[in-house]
Amino acid sequence: ELAGETVTEKSAAAAARGQKVTKATKATARAQVRASQDPTVEALRAAGARVDRRYTDTLTGVSATVSTSSIDTLAALPGVLSVQRVTTYKPDTSKPNNGRSNNYTGASAAWQSLGATGAGVKVAILDTGVDYGHADFGGAGTVEVFDTNDTTVINEDPAHLFPTAKVVAGYDFVGDDYDANSIDPAHTTPVPDPDPLDCEGHGSHVAGTAAGHGVTAGGATYSGQYTQTDVNNANLAIAPGSAPQALLMAYRIFGCEGSVDDTVIIAAIDRAVADGAQVINMSIGSPYGRAAEASSKAIANAVKAGTTVVASAGNEGGSPYMVGGPSTTPAALSVAAADVIADFPGATLTHDTTSLQLQVSNGVSPLPATGTLLVLSDGSGGIGDGCLESDYAGAVGKIVVAKRGGDCARIDRAGFGQTAGAAGVILVNNTTAYPPYEGTIADVTIPFFGALEADGATLLDDLNGLTVDFASNTLPNPGYKAPASFTSSGPRSGDAGAKPDVIAPGVSLVSAASGTGFGSLTASGTSMSSPHTAGIVALVRGAHPGWTAQQAKDAVANTASSDPSLIAGDLRSIGNGMVQPLAAINAQILLQADKKGQTGLSFGVREGDSLNAKARIQVINTGIAPTSVALAATAEAGVTLTVSPSSITARPGVTEVEVTIAMTKGTVSALPSAGDVAIPLLSGRITATASGVSPVSMPVQVVQHGRSKIESSYQSSRHSSTITVRNRGAHTGIADTYEWLVGDERDRKAAFDLRALGAQSFDATGISDVPNDRLIVMALNGYQQFWNAAENEYDIYLDTTGDAKPEYVVVATDYGLLTSGDPDGALGVFVVDLNTMDVSVFEGFAPVDGSTIVLPMFASSLGLSSAHPVATIRQVDTYSLTGHGVDESVGGLKATFNAYDPQRSSGDYVTLNPGDGVAIPVTSRKKARGEQNSKGWMVVTLDNRAGEAQASLISAGR
Repeated sequence: ELAGETVTEKSAAAAARGQKVTKATKATARAQVRASQDPTVEALRAAGARVDRRYTDTLTGVSATVSTSSIDTLAALPGVLSVQRVTTYKPDTSKPNNGRSNNYTGASAAWQSLGATGAGVKVAILDTGVDYGHADFGGAGTVEVFDTNDTTVINEDPAHLFPTAKVVAGYDFVGDDYDANSIDPAHTTPVPDPDPLDCEGHGSHVAGTAAGHGVTAGGATYSGQYTQTDVNNANLAIAPGSAPQALLMAYRIFGCEGSVDDTVIIAAIDRAVADGAQVINMSIGSPYGRAAEASSKAIANAVKAGTTVVASAGNEGGSPYMVGGPSTTPAALSVAAADVIADFPGATLTHDTTSLQLQVSNGVSPLPATGTLLVLSDGSGGIGDGCLESDYAGAVGKIVVAKRGGDCARIDRAGFGQTAGAAGVILVNNTTAYPPYEGTIADVTIPFFGALEADGATLLDDLNGLTVDFASNTLPNPGYKAPASFTSSGPRSGDAGAKPDVIAPGVSLVSAASGTGFGSLTASGTSMSSPHTAGIVALVRGAHPGWTAQQAKDAVANTASSDPSLIAGDLRSIGNGMVQPLAAINAQILLQADKKGQTGLSFGVREGDSLNAKARIQVINTGIAPTSVALAATAEAGVTLTVSPSSITARPGVTEVEVTIAMTKGTVSALPSAGDVAIPLLSGRITATASGVSPVSMPVQVVQHGRSKIESSYQSSRHSSTITVRNRGAHTGIADTYEWLVGDERDRKAAFDLRALGAQSFDATGISDVPNDRLIVMALNGYQQFWNAAENEYDIYLDTTGDAKPEYVVVATDYGLLTSGDPDGALGVFVVDLNTMDVSVFEGFAPVDGSTIVLPMFASSLGLSSAHPVATIRQVDTYSLTGHGVDESVGGLKATFNAYDPQRSSGDYVTLNPGDGVAIPVTSRKKARGEQNSKGWMVVTLDNRAGEAQASLISAGR
C-alpha cells in the first residue's frame, strides 16, 4: 500500500467541495494517482521488486513479486505505507432452489407487496465469469451459441453480443489457464481479455441466484410478472434470482479451474467501482480471515464510493475462527449458509428386520426394487471414499456404498457408479446430518443416495454383499432451519470480531448451468447464500436510492432475524440471523458497531477474573425528522448487558450510545476450563424500536475465558526434589509436568513464536497395537497468543538413528488441509517417515486463544523401541498458513528424549482449585550414552493466561 489519496478519496473530497464528479474528473484523478506513485514504483524496482499491477481507485498501491528477505527494505522505502503477503482464494461452493429460498426469506414477498425487484441496480459478480447467452440472463439459450463463442473478443456478431441488456458490463482479468496456486508461471500469469464468458460454471450459478430472470419449463427466459403469486404458479425450471430485474456486471477473476489471489481481486474491485457497480458479490473465501486482509482497504473504499460489498463466509465448518476473508473485512457483509429444505425425496432400505432411511440426493425416480450392496473398503476396516474410477470394479448391477471425504467431489461417486454400470450409489456422510441434496446431476440416471454417518457401520458390518429392498418415501430433513454443516463459523481470527454478519439459504439452490443454454445446476455453499443476499441488498438499494452503500448493508444486517422459527443456531454461526428483505426495505433506524462499518459488536477476548467493559455504538436515523427510539439489551444467563440511555430522540444522522457488558467474579470462575468447550463465546443483543418502521438489532459478543493463575517453584535437596504448584487465581486449573527439551528466545515477527518444547512418555498398552509401545506427548509453548492453533504449521525434525540427519518429521497443522485439501480448523498431528513417506495420523489438542499445543504420537510411529529408545530433536520450524506473521526456524538443535527411560520424571498432573497448592515429587537420572542433558521440567497449565504463563520452565542441575 502506497501513500496518497485514491481516486475514490479524491472524488469524495471534490464532491464535498460542491464540485461535480464525472467520468472525466475521475480519469484525471486516476492519472494524478499514477503520477504520484511513479517515484515509489521506481524505488521498488530499484530495490529488486517486480511490480506486477497498480491500483488507483479503491487502493493506491501495487502488487509485486519480491524476495522475502527484501520485505523490510521495501517497507522502509519513502511512500510505502505497508507490505502484506498476498492471500489466495477459492470459490466458496461446497463440492457439488432459488424459488424456495426467495419464498423463505421473503424476497418474493418484497416483489409483490412493494414492487421491489432491484430494477436498474448494478450488481457486479466477481467470479468465474457469466454465461451471458444463457436463457436465465435473457440470452439466446442455446448450447451452440456458447460452443462457438470466441471467448477472447466481444461483439463478434448479434448472436454473441456482449454486453447484453442484462449483463451490461464486465471484463476477464485472467484468461482460461490462470490458477494462482499453480507453480507453473504459465498458469500464474494472467492473460486478460474483454470477454468474461464463464467456462467453469460457478459464476453463472452465482449470477442467476442474485439476479437471474428465471427460466420456463420449456427453456425460455421468464417474461411474466415478478410477483410471488405469478412466479410460484409459473412452474419454472429455474426460479428468478432474489433481485430479478437488477443488472449484472461480470468480472472474471478465475480461470477454468483453480484459485485467485488478492492482486486480481483488488483490480476487479477497482474496475467494478469505476464502472458504477452499486453492489459487489464475492463468493470466494480463504479460511482464518482477519479484519486486515490485503483487499480490506479496497473494500472499505469501495463502500465509501457507493458500492455495497457482499461476501461468502466460507465452507470450512464449525470450528472457531474459520470464517473466511475477504468477508471478514469490517465493511463487507459476511454471509453464512442455512439449510431451508424441509424434506427430501427418500428411500427406505430394508433387509429382514434391518431398516435404514436414505436420502435420494439426486431425486431420481423410480428406484430399483432390490439391489445387492457392494461396500467399498478403505483397506483398514472402514468404508472407502470411492474417489477413483477403479474403486468401482465389479459394480455392475450393484448398489455401491462409499464414504464422504477424500479428494473428490460428492457427485463424482454418482458419475463413477454410472460409468461402472452400478444400479445406484450410497454416500455415507461424515457429519451427523444427511449430505447436501444435489438435485439433478448431469449424465447420471441412477439413484444417488445419502446415508447418515451413524448408519455406516450397519451398511459395512451387517449388510455388505446382501440383497436389500428399496421403497420410496419422503424424508424430513433433520438440518432444516439450521446452519449448513459446511458453513464457516466465527468469530473473526485476529481480534474475535463479530463475523459472519447474517445467514441466508445456501443448500441445494437451483440456478443457471453455464454452457447448457437453458439448463440448471444444483449447488450448495456460502457461494449461494452470498449472492442471494447480494440480490436482497439490490432490492434495498433500489427502494432507497438515496441511501449510502453502508446504510444498505446496515439495513440488511440489522433486520436479520434470529427467531427460532426461521433459524436455529448460535451467534458465531448465524450472525444476527436470517435475512429479511421486507424488514430491511422498511427500516429507518440503523445500528452500527463502529465507524469502519462493523454491524456486530465484539468485546474481543478477555481473560480477567471478572468482566466490565464499555463501547459506543452508532444509532443512525436515515429519515428527515427526529424520531423517538427505545433501546433494549438482552443477554444469556450470567452476562449483564446494558445500553445507555435506553431511550433517545434520534435526529437525522448519527447519535452515539454506550453499551456495557459485565460478569461477576463468581460467574467467570464458574466458566468451563480450557478445552471443555469449542470456544467460550457469550452473546447478547441490542434492539432499537421506533414507531412505524422495522425494529433493528445488533448482536453483541465476548470471548470470556476463566483463567487460573498456577505458579510453580522448584525445591531440591540431596535426597529429593519437588515442584510445588499453587493456584493463586479465581478459576480451577490443571498443572501437567513435561521434560523440558528445547528453549528459544523471543522473535516478535514469528507466526508462532516458540518459547519451549517438552515431552512426556507413557505405557501405551491397550491403545497401541505394537507390543511394548510408548505414548509420547510433546507440548510446544509460545510467547504470544494464537487464535486457532490450526492456523499455523509446526514442524519438529527428529533424528532417531544418531546420524545427525532427521528420519522423521512431526507436522502439526490443520487436519482437513492435509487430509482433503480443505481446512477444517482441527489440529492434526502427522508423523512422516522421511525415508518411506509413510504417515501416521493423530489428533492434537490446543484450546483456542491459547499459546500451547499438545501433540500425541506413538514411539513406534517414530521407529523407536526399547532397543532404540532415543530421538534427537534437530530443528523446529513454524509457519503461518495465512501469511499473518513471519516464519521462524529453531535450528542447530541437539535435544534428546528417551521415550522408554526419560531423564526427568514427567506426566504427573494435578487439578488445583483456587487457593490449592500441591508438591509434586520429581526425579532425574544421569544422561546415558547418546543422550544430552535436558533443561529440566516444563509445567504446562492450559488454564492460565495465554503466553509465557501457560508453561513454567524449571531448570535442573546436571
